[in-house]
This record gives sequence, structure tokens and C-alpha cells, in this order.
Amino acid sequence: MFANLRDRKLGEQGPMWKSLAGSCLSITDVRAESAARDLFHGIPHQTDNASTCEDAGGEPAVLEVRYLFAVQRLPWRLAIVFTDLSAPIVSVSWANTMTTAISASPIKAEVLGPDVSYGDLGLHRLLVPEGLEVVFPRPWPSELHIPGVALETEEAMAAVPELVRLGCNEYVATFDPDLGIVTKWISRFGNTTVTEITLNWTKALWS
Repeated sequence: MFANLRDRKLGEQGPMWKSLAGSCLSITDVRAESAARDLFHGIPHQTDNASTCEDAGGEPAVLEVRYLFAVQRLPWRLAIVFTDLSAPIVSVSWANTMTTAISASPIKAEVLGPDVSYGDLGLHRLLVPEGLEVVFPRPWPSELHIPGVALETEEAMAAVPELVRLGCNEYVATFDPDLGIVTKWISRFGNTTVTEITLNWTKALWS
């Protein structure tokens, strides 16, 4: 049967789940992300009017992505369904080395080759967060504060590339010890939140 996050004994750490289902909301401040990246590369950046709804190119300054997901840990199987009806992609699924994407208009399925990737917005790294041990050894508290420079090493960027935002000065991760997953990931540039990824209503199937 499916169980709620809180149904496990507190204090236990580790990937005890067999399957998970839930929803994810990813919010990115595009202007702040660009400013942080430019600072990292030593490029002057225009920061005024950063709170406007659109950037100079007419694109949204804040990008929100919502999707539902279902995942099996071993062997790894992951499927996500985007809830925004205007999104160009309806769903993406991963099984072993195969990736399948279903586009919206016109509706069609495409099996991607081994040299083509389709990002899951860091979901895999949150559900299986062992890569973070490179910069924050276990045991982990319920909230991890990680200096930005710690994730700018070659080793860290290879371990959790989807979670790195170059130039950010701090990362904050909310860790759930019952499931051994990260339920929230925040990157900050100064006092501005660049990216916030939140897992909600997560249900687990225990083995």
C-alpha cells in the first residue's frame, strides 16, 4: 500500500522506498540566474529592473514548471507529466538508457537516441541525493546549508550537475530522513532566490 512521508520511523536515513509518486514545482528567476552566471564568468551584468515580469527579450523573468511524477528505484524507471497545457512536451519517461518524449502539437512520441538527453529538472538528484555527499558528508540534518563555491568544483558539478547554478553564494536543501530524499532545493544569489524546486504530496510504496 502507499504510505505518507510521515509513516516511517523518524531518524531513519536512507532509500527505503521501492516506488514514489508525487508532484514537483520548479521556479527559476531567469534574471537572477543570468546575473549570477555572468558574475561567475566575470562578465558585467545590468541588474536594474530585475523585478519586471519579462526580460529584455520578452521572455518571462520568472519561469515556473509543474509536473507529476512516478518513479521506481530499482531498476530505475521515471515518468513525468507536465500539467501546463501550453507546454510543448506532454510527458517524458526514462527506462534504463532509453528516453521517450511525447510532444503536444501535434501529438507524437519520440524515442531519443543514446547521444540525446532530456533533463528532468534535477528530480533524479533529489530522489537519489547521494551525489551531495561530495560536498556534505552524512549524516545529514533536516536542513543543509551548502556554500555556493562548494558546488563549483569539477567533482561536485559532475556529481549533481542539474542542481548547480554558477555564481550562487548558497544552496539550501530540505532533507527527509524517512525516505532519504531531498524535498526542497533552493539556490541563492545574494538575497535573491534563483531556483526553488519543491516536491509535494509525495507518496511512497515500501518494499
